[in-house]
Amino acid sequence: MRMTLGAIVLMAGVGLAQEKAKEVKPREEGATVTGEVKIAGRVRVTNQALTPDCAKICGALTVKSEAAVVDAQGNVKWAFVWIKKGLEGKEFPLPEKEVLLDQKDCRYEPHVFGIRIGQPLRIRNSDPTGHNVHGLPFDNKEFNFGQPVQGQENTVRFIKPESGTMIKVVCNIHGHMSTWAGLVDHPYFAVTDEAGKFAIKGLPPGKYTIAAWQEAWTTEDAKGREQEIEVKAGESKAVTFTLDKKKE
Repeated sequence: MRMTLGAIVLMAGVGLAQEKAKEVKPREEGATVTGEVKIAGRVRVTNQALTPDCAKICGALTVKSEAAVVDAQGNVKWAFVWIKKGLEGKEFPLPEKEVLLDQKDCRYEPHVFGIRIGQPLRIRNSDPTGHNVHGLPFDNKEFNFGQPVQGQENTVRFIKPESGTMIKVVCNIHGHMSTWAGLVDHPYFAVTDEAGKFAIKGLPPGKYTIAAWQEAWTTEDAKGREQEIEVKAGESKAVTFTLDKKKE
C-alpha cells in the first residue's frame, strides 16, 4: 500500500507526540531540615503519684514525668518542631490516615504529636479502667467526655488554627495524664526522638521560620525558639535549638 508524503509526515508527528506524552516532567525535589533540641540546664526527674486503679495497672505507685525527658547530653524527647512562617497561601491535601491518641498503662501515647487542621483525631481507651478526655484549646472548641469502657473510641477534629499552636489534653480522673497536640495547616513538622533528633522532609525551596516548642523549658534567646532558614531544592540543612530557662 502506497502512502502519501502527507500521511508519512502525519504519522511521524503522531509518534513524536506520543513520545513526548511519555516524558514525565521532573518534580522539584524537596529539602530536608534535620537537627536537635537540647536543654542547657539541670533537669530534675520527678515522680507522679498514681491513683489505686492506675497503680494496679502499672504495678507501681508512681511514674516518671514526661514533661522533660533528656539524655546525658541534654537532648530532649517530645519537643515539637515545625515551619511557623513561609508556607502562607499554600494548600496541602489532608492525609487520609487519622491520628491515633491512645490511653495505655494510664498514659497518653504519644505524649506529644502533630496533627493537621481538619484531620481526624481518634482517641482510644486501651486500659481496663475509665478515663476522661478533656481537650483545652484556646481557639477551637473545647471537648470533655468520658471513656469508661476498655476499647472505647471517640473522634474529634480541630477546625481552625490555634494562636499558640499547641493544645493540651488531660484526664480529669488521673491528674498525671496529659498530652500535647501541635496543630498546623501543612505537613512540615516533627517530634524529637529519645536523642532529641528531628527531621522535616520534602520542604519546598524557600525562606522559612522554623520553631521549636518544649513543654517545660524555653529560652530568652529568640534563636532558641525560632530561626530563619533558606533551603534550596534537594538541600539538607541542620538546625539546633537550645533551651535554658525552665517555664514557671
